[in-house]
Amino acid sequence: MAMLDKAIVVGSSPAMSRSKLNYPQWSIEKLEGELASSASHTRFAGDLIFLRCPDRGYWMHKALENGYRVRATHPICSWNALRELQLGSDHFGVYYEYVSPSVNFKEAFEEIGGVLYFEVRCSAADPLALDQVLLETLHWLRLHMESIDEVFARTRSFNGISARADCAMVYLKLANGIEGHCFLHALQSQVPCELTFYGRSGTVVWDGGVQDGGILQVETLSNVAATYRIADWVEKASRFERAMTYREVKKL
Repeated sequence: MAMLDKAIVVGSSPAMSRSKLNYPQWSIEKLEGELASSASHTRFAGDLIFLRCPDRGYWMHKALENGYRVRATHPICSWNALRELQLGSDHFGVYYEYVSPSVNFKEAFEEIGGVLYFEVRCSAADPLALDQVLLETLHWLRLHMESIDEVFARTRSFNGISARADCAMVYLKLANGIEGHCFLHALQSQVPCELTFYGRSGTVVWDGGVQDGGILQVETLSNVAATYRIADWVEKASRFERAMTYREVKKL
Protein backbone atom coordinates (compact mmCIF):
# COMPACT_ATOMS: atom_id res chain seq x y z
CA MET A 1 0.00 0.00 0.00
CA ALA A 2 1.40 3.39 -0.92
CA MET A 3 2.24 5.53 2.12
CA LEU A 4 0.55 8.64 0.86
CA ASP A 5 -1.99 9.02 3.63
CA LYS A 6 -1.24 10.20 7.14
CA ALA A 7 -4.34 8.65 8.69
CA ILE A 8 -6.96 6.01 7.97
CA VAL A 9 -10.36 5.94 9.69
CA VAL A 10 -11.97 2.75 10.97
CA GLY A 11 -15.71 3.24 11.51
CA SER A 12 -17.57 6.54 11.48
CA SER A 13 -19.04 9.29 13.69
CA PRO A 14 -21.47 12.18 13.20
CA ALA A 15 -18.73 14.72 13.91
CA MET A 16 -16.42 13.14 11.32
CA SER A 17 -19.17 13.07 8.71
CA ARG A 18 -19.66 16.84 9.10
CA SER A 19 -15.96 17.67 9.09
CA LYS A 20 -13.88 18.90 6.18
CA LEU A 21 -11.35 16.13 6.64
CA ASN A 22 -11.26 13.50 3.94
CA TYR A 23 -9.42 10.56 5.42
CA PRO A 24 -9.66 7.21 3.62
CA GLN A 25 -11.68 4.58 5.47
CA TRP A 26 -11.18 0.91 6.24
CA SER A 27 -14.00 -1.49 7.04
CA ILE A 28 -13.50 -4.06 9.79
CA GLU A 29 -13.03 -6.66 7.06
CA LYS A 30 -10.29 -4.56 5.45
CA LEU A 31 -8.59 -4.05 8.82
CA GLU A 32 -8.81 -7.77 9.61
CA GLY A 33 -7.22 -8.63 6.27
CA GLU A 34 -4.47 -6.07 6.78
CA LEU A 35 -3.64 -7.41 10.24
CA ALA A 36 -3.62 -10.99 9.02
CA SER A 37 -1.25 -10.20 6.14
CA SER A 38 1.26 -8.22 8.18
CA ALA A 39 1.61 -9.92 11.54
CA SER A 40 5.09 -8.61 12.38
CA HIS A 41 5.03 -5.14 10.81
CA THR A 42 2.57 -2.72 9.31
CA ARG A 43 2.36 -1.68 5.68
CA PHE A 44 0.85 1.63 6.77
CA ALA A 45 3.02 4.08 8.73
CA GLY A 46 0.32 6.59 9.69
CA ASP A 47 -2.42 6.65 12.32
CA LEU A 48 -5.42 4.35 12.54
CA ILE A 49 -8.33 6.42 13.89
CA PHE A 50 -11.00 4.26 15.52
CA LEU A 51 -14.45 5.86 15.59
CA ARG A 52 -17.68 3.92 16.13
CA CYS A 53 -17.38 0.36 14.87
CA PRO A 54 -18.28 -3.16 16.03
CA ASP A 55 -15.98 -4.77 18.63
CA ARG A 56 -13.87 -1.63 18.72
CA GLY A 57 -11.89 -2.53 21.84
CA TYR A 58 -10.86 -5.87 20.36
CA TRP A 59 -9.68 -4.41 17.06
CA MET A 60 -7.82 -1.57 18.75
CA HIS A 61 -5.99 -4.15 20.85
CA LYS A 62 -5.12 -6.25 17.78
CA ALA A 63 -3.90 -3.21 15.84
CA LEU A 64 -1.64 -2.16 18.73
CA GLU A 65 -0.27 -5.69 18.99
CA ASN A 66 0.63 -5.50 15.30
CA GLY A 67 2.56 -2.26 15.68
CA TYR A 68 0.02 0.26 14.40
CA ARG A 69 -0.29 3.74 15.85
CA VAL A 70 -3.84 3.78 17.21
CA ARG A 71 -5.95 6.83 17.99
CA ALA A 72 -9.57 6.56 19.16
CA THR A 73 -12.46 8.74 20.22
CA HIS A 74 -13.81 8.53 23.75
CA PRO A 75 -15.12 6.41 25.35
CA ILE A 76 -12.24 4.02 24.75
CA CYS A 77 -13.47 0.44 25.03
CA SER A 78 -11.52 -1.85 27.35
CA TRP A 79 -8.77 0.69 27.96
CA ASN A 80 -7.75 -1.29 31.06
CA ALA A 81 -6.74 -4.16 28.79
CA LEU A 82 -4.66 -1.78 26.68
CA ARG A 83 -2.50 -0.96 29.70
CA GLU A 84 -1.14 -4.51 29.63
CA LEU A 85 0.50 -3.92 26.25
CA GLN A 86 4.11 -2.76 26.05
CA LEU A 87 3.49 0.27 23.84
CA GLY A 88 5.93 2.68 22.30
CA SER A 89 5.64 6.31 23.35
CA ASP A 90 3.73 7.32 20.23
CA HIS A 91 1.59 4.23 19.64
CA PHE A 92 -1.58 5.29 21.46
CA GLY A 93 -3.56 8.50 21.35
CA VAL A 94 -6.98 10.11 21.42
CA TYR A 95 -8.92 11.67 18.56
CA TYR A 96 -10.71 14.75 19.94
CA GLU A 97 -13.80 15.92 18.06
CA TYR A 98 -15.29 18.51 20.45
CA VAL A 99 -12.85 20.00 22.98
CA SER A 100 -9.28 20.73 21.94
CA PRO A 101 -6.87 19.46 24.62
CA SER A 102 -4.15 21.96 23.71
CA VAL A 103 -5.85 25.34 24.12
CA ASN A 104 -4.26 26.94 27.21
CA PHE A 105 -5.58 30.16 28.77
CA LYS A 106 -3.00 30.64 31.50
CA GLU A 107 -2.01 34.16 30.39
CA ALA A 108 -5.62 35.11 29.72
CA PHE A 109 -6.60 33.96 33.22
CA GLU A 110 -3.92 36.23 34.68
CA GLU A 111 -5.26 39.18 32.66
CA ILE A 112 -8.74 38.81 34.17
CA GLY A 113 -7.35 38.64 37.69
CA GLY A 114 -7.76 34.91 38.12
CA VAL A 115 -10.79 32.67 37.54
CA LEU A 116 -13.67 32.84 40.03
CA TYR A 117 -16.22 30.70 38.20
CA PHE A 118 -16.51 28.90 34.86
CA GLU A 119 -19.22 27.49 32.60
CA VAL A 120 -18.88 24.82 29.95
CA ARG A 121 -21.63 24.37 27.36
CA CYS A 122 -21.31 21.61 24.78
CA SER A 123 -23.67 20.13 22.24
CA ALA A 124 -23.08 16.49 21.27
CA ALA A 125 -24.06 15.21 17.84
CA ASP A 126 -26.30 12.52 19.38
CA PRO A 127 -26.84 10.77 22.75
CA LEU A 128 -24.13 8.21 21.93
CA ALA A 129 -21.62 11.07 21.83
CA LEU A 130 -22.59 12.54 25.21
CA ASP A 131 -20.02 10.42 27.08
CA GLN A 132 -17.42 11.46 24.51
CA VAL A 133 -18.12 15.15 25.13
CA LEU A 134 -18.01 14.63 28.90
CA LEU A 135 -14.65 12.85 28.76
CA GLU A 136 -13.10 15.45 26.45
CA THR A 137 -14.34 18.24 28.76
CA LEU A 138 -13.05 16.53 31.91
CA HIS A 139 -9.71 15.89 30.22
CA TRP A 140 -9.25 19.58 29.39
CA LEU A 141 -10.29 20.71 32.87
CA ARG A 142 -7.95 18.18 34.49
CA LEU A 143 -5.01 19.40 32.41
CA HIS A 144 -5.58 23.14 32.71
CA MET A 145 -7.42 23.72 35.99
CA GLU A 146 -6.84 22.71 39.61
CA SER A 147 -7.68 19.24 40.89
CA ILE A 148 -11.33 18.48 41.67
CA ASP A 149 -12.56 18.19 45.26
CA GLU A 150 -16.30 17.71 44.86
CA VAL A 151 -18.72 16.62 42.12
CA PHE A 152 -22.47 16.82 41.73
CA ALA A 153 -24.06 15.46 38.56
CA ARG A 154 -27.46 14.79 37.07
CA THR A 155 -28.29 13.09 33.78
CA ARG A 156 -31.65 12.87 32.04
CA SER A 157 -33.28 11.54 28.89
CA PHE A 158 -35.66 14.16 27.54
CA ASN A 159 -36.24 13.19 23.91
CA GLY A 160 -38.06 9.95 24.76
CA ILE A 161 -36.31 7.99 22.02
CA SER A 162 -34.30 5.76 24.36
CA ALA A 163 -33.23 5.40 27.97
CA ARG A 164 -29.77 6.74 27.13
CA ALA A 165 -29.16 10.15 28.67
CA ASP A 166 -29.24 13.09 26.27
CA CYS A 167 -28.59 15.81 28.85
CA ALA A 168 -26.07 16.09 31.68
CA MET A 169 -25.35 18.79 34.25
CA VAL A 170 -22.10 18.50 36.20
CA TYR A 171 -21.14 20.80 39.06
CA LEU A 172 -17.45 20.88 39.99
CA LYS A 173 -15.72 22.36 43.02
CA LEU A 174 -11.97 22.62 42.60
CA ALA A 175 -9.27 22.36 45.25
CA ASN A 176 -8.54 26.10 45.05
CA GLY A 177 -12.19 27.04 45.66
CA ILE A 178 -13.13 27.77 42.04
CA GLU A 179 -16.55 26.41 41.08
CA GLY A 180 -17.97 25.61 37.68
CA HIS A 181 -20.87 24.03 35.84
CA CYS A 182 -20.83 21.87 32.72
CA PHE A 183 -24.03 21.76 30.66
CA LEU A 184 -23.85 18.98 28.08
CA HIS A 185 -26.67 17.82 25.84
CA ALA A 186 -27.60 16.12 22.58
CA LEU A 187 -30.95 17.82 22.08
CA GLN A 188 -30.13 19.97 19.06
CA SER A 189 -27.20 21.00 16.93
CA GLN A 190 -25.59 24.19 18.23
CA VAL A 191 -22.07 25.53 18.70
CA PRO A 192 -20.19 22.33 19.60
CA CYS A 193 -18.49 23.81 22.63
CA GLU A 194 -18.21 27.08 24.53
CA LEU A 195 -16.18 27.69 27.68
CA THR A 196 -16.60 30.92 29.65
CA PHE A 197 -14.33 31.89 32.54
CA TYR A 198 -15.35 34.73 34.87
CA GLY A 199 -12.58 36.61 36.69
CA ARG A 200 -12.23 39.57 39.00
CA SER A 201 -11.71 42.00 36.14
CA GLY A 202 -13.27 40.42 33.07
CA THR A 203 -14.16 37.22 31.24
CA VAL A 204 -12.53 34.83 28.80
CA VAL A 205 -14.73 33.08 26.24
CA TRP A 206 -13.56 30.22 24.06
CA ASP A 207 -16.09 29.75 21.29
CA GLY A 208 -16.27 26.54 19.34
CA GLY A 209 -13.69 24.07 20.60
CA VAL A 210 -12.57 21.79 17.76
CA GLN A 211 -13.40 23.23 14.35
CA ASP A 212 -13.72 21.51 10.97
CA GLY A 213 -12.62 18.04 12.05
CA GLY A 214 -10.73 16.44 14.88
CA ILE A 215 -7.40 16.71 16.67
CA LEU A 216 -5.01 13.78 17.03
CA GLN A 217 -3.00 13.74 20.23
CA VAL A 218 -0.64 11.13 21.65
CA GLU A 219 -1.67 10.23 25.20
CA THR A 220 -0.15 8.04 27.88
CA LEU A 221 -2.47 5.39 29.22
CA SER A 222 -1.94 6.72 32.75
CA ASN A 223 -3.15 10.13 31.57
CA VAL A 224 -6.25 8.57 30.04
CA ALA A 225 -6.84 6.56 33.22
CA ALA A 226 -6.81 9.74 35.32
CA THR A 227 -9.57 11.25 33.18
CA TYR A 228 -11.64 8.07 33.34
CA ARG A 229 -11.40 8.02 37.12
CA ILE A 230 -13.03 11.46 37.19
CA ALA A 231 -15.70 10.27 34.74
CA ASP A 232 -16.43 7.35 37.07
CA TRP A 233 -16.77 9.88 39.90
CA VAL A 234 -19.28 11.85 37.83
CA GLU A 235 -21.22 8.67 37.06
CA LYS A 236 -21.47 7.76 40.76
CA ALA A 237 -22.56 11.29 41.70
CA SER A 238 -25.21 11.14 38.98
CA ARG A 239 -26.46 7.78 40.21
CA PHE A 240 -26.93 9.08 43.78
CA GLU A 241 -27.91 12.61 42.65
CA ARG A 242 -25.92 14.33 45.37
CA ALA A 243 -22.56 15.96 45.85
CA MET A 244 -19.68 13.53 46.40
CA THR A 245 -16.19 14.34 47.61
CA TYR A 246 -13.08 12.58 46.34
CA ARG A 247 -12.55 10.95 49.74
CA GLU A 248 -16.08 9.54 49.69
CA VAL A 249 -15.99 8.22 46.13
CA LYS A 250 -12.78 6.28 46.80
CA LYS A 251 -14.67 4.21 49.40
CA LEU A 252 -17.39 3.09 46.97
